[in-house]
This record gives sequence, structure tokens and C-alpha cells, in this order.
Amino acid sequence: MMKNTAEVKILGQTYRICSDESAADMARLAARVTEDISRSIESNSGAGSLTAAALAAMDYLSRLEKAERELSLMKSGASENSDETESLRARISELSEENGRIKAELESAQSQIGDYKARIVVLEDKLSLAKRKGAKKK
Repeated sequence: MMKNTAEVKILGQTYRICSDESAADMARLAARVTEDISRSIESNSGAGSLTAAALAAMDYLSRLEKAERELSLMKSGASENSDETESLRARISELSEENGRIKAELESAQSQIGDYKARIVVLEDKLSLAKRKGAKKK
């Protein structure tokens, strides 16, 4: 990414900054820094600008570290979720294979039932024929 250079004002002091950020973003950030330092001066009984800047820097660093910890926790949670997801995928694959085997067994059983039904029909026909022959002999 190309570096951008911009002049920004923080507490009335002009600074020349080189950054990956756009000039508009640098100006927006400088305005925020000015606001935060001014707030720090007001809330710390008229502390000097250097003290207020140090306090603002500590606040920024504190928030950055908190965000980094949260990001780290989210990443580790995502990693655990990824491991769990992989485990679930493996279990789904196992169950899918088992389902295939059970379907094959069911088809085989249904085929055997069909064969048995056909044999029953043949035996019923033979029984019926035998009964008719027996009735004619009487």
C-alpha cells in the first residue's frame, strides 16, 4: 500500500504524518486525539497537554490490549469450534456410511420378503389345487 502524507492539527499544533491511512482518515483521527486530550485536561484538573496526552495514550493502549485479548479469545474459540466442527463432520461421515450399510441390508431383506411372498403364493396355489383334487375324490 502506498504511504500518504498529510498535515494534521492536534491541540493547535501542526504535525506532518506519513501513513497507510488516507489524508481524511488521518485528519479524523487527529481530531479524535485532540478531543480525547482536551477531555483529559478538563477531567484532570487542568493537567498540562503533555500529561493529558500521556493519559490519552495510556487509555488507547489499555483499549488496544483489551481488544487484542478479546480477539485472541475469539480466535481460540474459533479454533475450538473448528476442531468440534471437524469432529462432527467425521461423525456425520461415519453415520452416512452406516446409513448406507443399513439401506443395503433393508433392500436385501425386502428382496427376501418378496421371494418368500412368491413362494407362499405358489404353495397356496398347490394347497388349493390339492384341496380341489381331494374334494373331487370324495
